[in-house]
Amino acid sequence: MKKRQLFIALSFASLAFAWSPLVLAESSATTSNTDTPASSSDPGSQADQVSAEEESKKLQERITAYKASLKTQPTAVQQATLKLKCKPAQAIGRALDTRVLTADKTRSEVYGNISNILKDIVPKIKETKINTDELVGQQEQLTKNIKGYTESVAIYKTALSDFNTLDCTVDPIAFSATLEAARLARVTVNEDMTKIRQYITDTLKPSLTSVKVQLEESSDKPDSKDQSTDKAVDTTNKKENQ
Repeated sequence: MKKRQLFIALSFASLAFAWSPLVLAESSATTSNTDTPASSSDPGSQADQVSAEEESKKLQERITAYKASLKTQPTAVQQATLKLKCKPAQAIGRALDTRVLTADKTRSEVYGNISNILKDIVPKIKETKINTDELVGQQEQLTKNIKGYTESVAIYKTALSDFNTLDCTVDPIAFSATLEAARLARVTVNEDMTKIRQYITDTLKPSLTSVKVQLEESSDKPDSKDQSTDKAVDTTNKKENQ
């Protein structure tokens, strides 16, 4: 009976894994800036002033790094054009934050659900005679992939925040450099998201399907009182193949 219950759990897990790439594919490959400090009830306090000074210093350090990474410096004519167009561009960047927040929240929830599914199922599979070494390794690899994505998102959030914060009319070169940094960070986020989606589809889901097959083959033939369980499994499999 334990194997049969695990088989059913794996059936629903496979459904979740089949659904998750669709959600991830539809989600934007960007993420929201959530690093903005919360408003204080006493904005004039010394602590707030120190925090603001530290953040301003860090911002300037990052902008210096962005400029150093900029491959082509804008010409004087280009800088003049940037001064005219940068404010509308920043308005678009701030509007992007709202869409980004929704997409990243959905994606993070999906990643969390998948991780929880594995945390719940893998120990149960270990209790059977099925070898779980490969599946455990895949679980660890997925965790690493998600960690890499989380780190790249943090970099993107910072770059996007800096892009939306700096005074672009005073320093158009900083605007150009920060825009490029945000663009490159977004590319990395896209790549990490694609890596996770492909790993789930091409590696984890087939492994879970294989475990389901092994459990089914090793299970005793069900007696009459288990017919309802068989029906549930058959229904789940049909939904999975739709």
